[in-house]
Amino acid sequence: MKHYRIGLVLMICTMLWVPARPAAAANECIDPNVLVLFDYSGSLLSGNQYQDAIDSLKSLATDYQSQIRFGLMLFPYLTDAAGTNKTYKCTFSTELTVPLALNNLSAISSFFTKFGAPKGTYDTPMLQAFQVVTNSSFSDGTKLGQIKDPGRRNYVILFTDGVQDCCWDELNGTQYGVTGSFSYYDSTDQWVTKDHQLDCNPDKKYYESDYLIQDELDLNRQQIASYVTALKNQGILTFVVGLGTRTDPITLNLLAKKGGTERYAGCVNDCYYQVANKTQLTEAFKDIARIVKTEVCDGIDNNCDGKIDENLTRNCSTKCGGGTETCNMGKWEGCNAPQPQPEVCDGIDNNCDGKIDENLTRSCSTKCGTGVETCNNGKWVGCTARQPEPEKCGDGIDNNCDGKIDEGCTCTPGAKQNCKGTISGACTEGEQVCDQQGQWGPCSKDGNVLAPPQEEICDGKDNDCDGVVDNIERDCSTACGSGKQVCKQGNWEECSAPKPEPEICDGKDNDCDGKIDEDLTRACKTKCGEGVETCVDGKWVNCTAPQPQPEICDGKDNDCNGIVDDNLVTQCSTNCGVGLQTCDNGVPSDCSSVQPVKEVCDGLDNDCNGKVDDGDLCGPGSICFCGSCSTVAVNGECFGNRKPFGGYCVIDNCPVGTICTDNGDCEPHDGPIDNPNGNDVDAGDKGNDSITPDGNNGLDTADPNTGGNDGGSEAGNKCGCRTIQSNSALPTSTGFGLLGFFLLLGLLRRRMKQL
Repeated sequence: MKHYRIGLVLMICTMLWVPARPAAAANECIDPNVLVLFDYSGSLLSGNQYQDAIDSLKSLATDYQSQIRFGLMLFPYLTDAAGTNKTYKCTFSTELTVPLALNNLSAISSFFTKFGAPKGTYDTPMLQAFQVVTNSSFSDGTKLGQIKDPGRRNYVILFTDGVQDCCWDELNGTQYGVTGSFSYYDSTDQWVTKDHQLDCNPDKKYYESDYLIQDELDLNRQQIASYVTALKNQGILTFVVGLGTRTDPITLNLLAKKGGTERYAGCVNDCYYQVANKTQLTEAFKDIARIVKTEVCDGIDNNCDGKIDENLTRNCSTKCGGGTETCNMGKWEGCNAPQPQPEVCDGIDNNCDGKIDENLTRSCSTKCGTGVETCNNGKWVGCTARQPEPEKCGDGIDNNCDGKIDEGCTCTPGAKQNCKGTISGACTEGEQVCDQQGQWGPCSKDGNVLAPPQEEICDGKDNDCDGVVDNIERDCSTACGSGKQVCKQGNWEECSAPKPEPEICDGKDNDCDGKIDEDLTRACKTKCGEGVETCVDGKWVNCTAPQPQPEICDGKDNDCNGIVDDNLVTQCSTNCGVGLQTCDNGVPSDCSSVQPVKEVCDGLDNDCNGKVDDGDLCGPGSICFCGSCSTVAVNGECFGNRKPFGGYCVIDNCPVGTICTDNGDCEPHDGPIDNPNGNDVDAGDKGNDSITPDGNNGLDTADPNTGGNDGGSEAGNKCGCRTIQSNSALPTSTGFGLLGFFLLLGLLRRRMKQL
């Protein structure tokens, strides 16, 4: 493939020429320029890629046309803005297909509608595209130079689906690249001249692996990267978007890095946007737009929120480390990275020169004098003052600098004395020699150093050289407790701790298993049979043999005395009284007490309901009174053994002139004490015991409402019953009515006799 190259001098001049940006008003929102370099190669005809790319670009313009000044440039550029056909192919005009402006959606849509799809022979001359962009001047006015507007932020979006080539143009068009040469500085900064070379092998098809010439491809990459770098140096960043599987990742990654738009720091193979379909392409375009509108440190309100450079921080560093700094009106300031400090002895590179505690010294001293010491890894070491040494006996020098000479010498050098040590654990005699420091040397025998006396162990030897063999004991234990073991002739005797014994029922843990009287049972019996009992806390309990029970009437010998149902006579009762109940062949007998019967007028509680002679027992004209049916006395007279009382003829068991008191005695009525129910209030010889005095003498009535009751007692008293029972008495009005009737009848009979 053929590339259109320029001289290095022109490129350097272009890179260095950056017009001054006019000062922006405070908080002024300046819309950025975004130039889309749109691939128009024949490979976009694969599938629906060309239309997908147009749709994604229009979606981007729809969302951001009021915030970003979009411009459009196709490559290869075959027509001008007026639609006039050109034959530039791999050469470019500086005219923009769609000039940079806000609200460009309509212009972009109209252009693609009018322009039509690319042809299959169209190349991918991205190198030539960046060449003309780099070399354009802002003085071009409405042309390509707009992307270098010094008053705005300016960006380029490279969109491609292929690899740099001008193969068709080279081989079939202008023969661009067949002849001629160009010069440039290589990577070693050497000026070199190369012949123009073809991008592709003429005898290969585009789909064959060696269609592109590799050396030329590598050179093209570096050339494109140099143009992108030049744009970045002019403040114009380049975003890179690749569509499909025919792109050149090496080139696109390189351009994203050189263009200052790598997707994250330290990226390697995914620094650019690689997409596979329209959805991903649309999102990539919009992600770039979001970045373009993101606030940056430039003294401009990039995101148009009325604030300039707000909330912007970045990493910063000094020789001592990293920190962060904040943007203030387009300038980064306030880096909080640690600053170099004077070096101190702390094991740290305080002045951040790559050295720790270098050149640090100080004075030092010992008991013997003064000197200088040096810092090493945070510690003061190597004091040059004389250090105290062990005292040497007989040299007349204070070696340890304690103000004393030859102190601590325990013997005269060369002197000897007997000593004791051990060989194989047994105590033996040896000899010690005083050394030159005035200290006794090791105990030796026959040239062999004896081991010092050892702690006594149970081995039949005097290990500690105290003259006694195995004079030791040790603690020992069993499951039942602790004790002692004594060593004798190299063997440990039996432990004195108590030993486990078979468990017995005594409330103790005899076998020392932590349980008391566990699993102890024995046979047991009662009068009723045999069973098993268990030991609990030293006592035999819970015998399972049947126990004697209180005898009950069930045909069994419950108390196990050999007799069935014996002595089972119990008291029983009915409403009428108490009786006895016995057991007969396991079945309780009937109670012997009186059973209730129908009530009759006999002075008894026949039905045992607690009332005597209750109910209507005597029929009309009579009442049950004192145990018999009584009728009304006629003219105060009664027949037979009945006596008038309370207007009735009753059988009385008290003599005439007496009444039955509450005490159950027959007493003369109206005496001082014969007033059981009322009070004597008239002081007459026949007292009136009524509540209300009537002023009359004579027998008091039995009226329960107005007269006192001078006679009668409840059933069971000594003199019988005289009181009209409230539950058997006739109504007062009825009684007096009958009395008046019979008195009137008697009066009529007497008059008739007189006639």
